[in-house]
Amino acid sequence: DPETALKICQYATENLSESYYVSLCREMAETITQNELSFRPLPDAFNPAGPRLSFSARNAENIYVRVYKTSPEELQTLYRKTYLSRTINSWDFLSQLNSKNIPYFLDRAPIQTAHTAVSYQKPYRAQDVSLDLPALDKGFYVLLASWDEAFNPEQAPVLGTVINLTDLALFVTSGIEDNPDKYAVSLSSK
Repeated sequence: DPETALKICQYATENLSESYYVSLCREMAETITQNELSFRPLPDAFNPAGPRLSFSARNAENIYVRVYKTSPEELQTLYRKTYLSRTINSWDFLSQLNSKNIPYFLDRAPIQTAHTAVSYQKPYRAQDVSLDLPALDKGFYVLLASWDEAFNPEQAPVLGTVINLTDLALFVTSGIEDNPDKYAVSLSSK
């Protein structure tokens, strides 16, 4: 139980003389109280009328999201700048955003913002959180998320991803066998 472990670690750091084990307790207390945020696996298809994002959060009171319109050309240009020595032989740039490209979007004004408060069932434990975005037009979007409302990378990590709200389907297999319907995703599927 993280809450009990934290109490033990706090007792050790406050009441025992400095030692290797006390320093381990201090590190463990920092880990237990540390904020964490990550995207849960993104769905294969988003509904443009209200895309839903899922996160895993720990110790963060709020999750803030900024939405930026982008294009395949812009994403490909950023990919080439990030991976100078690589040729583009995949479609990864349409579904992934390298963390080095996050400042590029932070310098722009978002077209939409959203946030949600996080309520935890138990303290210091991870909680799955869903966030519905406002309706978006078809296209490609970069989403940035943070527990810091100012999106200051020095205060809190900023996560980024690309979402595809187009009619374009990206297949992750080189050879489709069996019924092609097993590899297609539509907005009405579950």
